[in-house]
Amino acid sequence: MFSSGIIPVGYLLELLNEPLLLKLFDFENYTWFQKTVVCSTASIKLVQAQDPLNPDHTFQWGLACQALAIGQSLGLHLDATNWAIPQWERNVRKRLSWALFMQDRWTALAYGRLVHIHDDDWTVKDLTPADFSDCECEGSTVTPGPGPGPDNHGRSIASTGIEQYMQMVQLTKILSAVCSNFYTARTCREQDTVTLLAKARPLIDMLTNWYHSIPPTLQMNIIYQRKLCFHGYLHFSYYGVAMTLLRRLVRSTALPPRCTDDRVLSDIRQIALQTAQSAIGFVTNLRPDHLEAFWYFTSPYLFSLVGSFTTLLLVTSLSYQERHFWQETLNSYLWTSASSR
Repeated sequence: MFSSGIIPVGYLLELLNEPLLLKLFDFENYTWFQKTVVCSTASIKLVQAQDPLNPDHTFQWGLACQALAIGQSLGLHLDATNWAIPQWERNVRKRLSWALFMQDRWTALAYGRLVHIHDDDWTVKDLTPADFSDCECEGSTVTPGPGPGPDNHGRSIASTGIEQYMQMVQLTKILSAVCSNFYTARTCREQDTVTLLAKARPLIDMLTNWYHSIPPTLQMNIIYQRKLCFHGYLHFSYYGVAMTLLRRLVRSTALPPRCTDDRVLSDIRQIALQTAQSAIGFVTNLRPDHLEAFWYFTSPYLFSLVGSFTTLLLVTSLSYQERHFWQETLNSYLWTSASSR
């Protein structure tokens, strides 16, 4: 399409159909950093606009690589805390750095590709509320749902979004650990179930602790007055990471060397059972204001992952009763998914 291999910023913005960005993108008044930030942001948004279930995702994967290349050219993989730049620019850099990090990890998961950002080349510190000090927050009333909810009814949508963004970054770091420990070309060779379970237990504990640390303001029972509830993708991403980790363990039980430790097999099947049932229950209980809200770009893949994970448990069943249970569970999930479209 473009002989240079680089997509022009103007073309990206036209594809995105973002009037605000088009209006603000003034080459005469913008600094080089501001122009490049807009280009990198536009690249991320364009990648996320694509369907991760599309079998021909070479174009989207290429866009993700270009966005990462732009970010590395800007030095977004480096800690800019002590750089001689304005505070607002340090904040923007840090937020955009973690956006690129999440794009890299979740794109690799959805497309089954390699990650491009490696821990040895990443020095960006964790996000804090101070990194959003230059963001303006517009108020919106929040009311609790049937279960326990927040007491601060005046909490703004923007501040809640900031909190959710930071939670998503922490979850992505756990996903990164899962990918590096179980899904690289080297670690995929390990098939001993006992060894894999020992490696997985700390990550399972990290996931459990992360899930329990979700504040009340980000729970699924929140109801916004005349607004959509956008917390679904955060919780669904948690189930996605958990299933990604567990499917590696479940798969190993069906491959040589076969595990003969009944306790290990029972532990894996029990954790997988709880995770699959919780994920299916999550999908079943989604409200209309959940379904119509914003969902992260990997959400279509995660919906399919629930079905494929259930299928994996079906084909690796240890008894006829278990096989029948998972067959009925899968049929129910497929019916629920089809009827909610």
